Amino acid sequence: MFVKSENDMSSIPIVEGDTTRYTAQIVSPILSEDTVIGSVIMCSTESNVKMGDSEYKLVQAATSFFGKQLEQ
Repeated sequence: MFVKSENDMSSIPIVEGDTTRYTAQIVSPILSEDTVIGSVIMCSTESNVKMGDSEYKLVQAATSFFGKQLEQ
């Protein structure tokens, strides 16, 4: 899982050629039978936005849910 904080200058482009400067970003892979089949992405371009523990857990729950649904 990738978590970008406000002071971190790195970010993951959402789509090829994306030049958007994200102030906060969480990217987590969706796993199905030990294979990455997608990702859940939560990001913001607004200043003073922090991704905290609740956002981290929400993304984690979403990836777990999608992974389990796609295994069936």
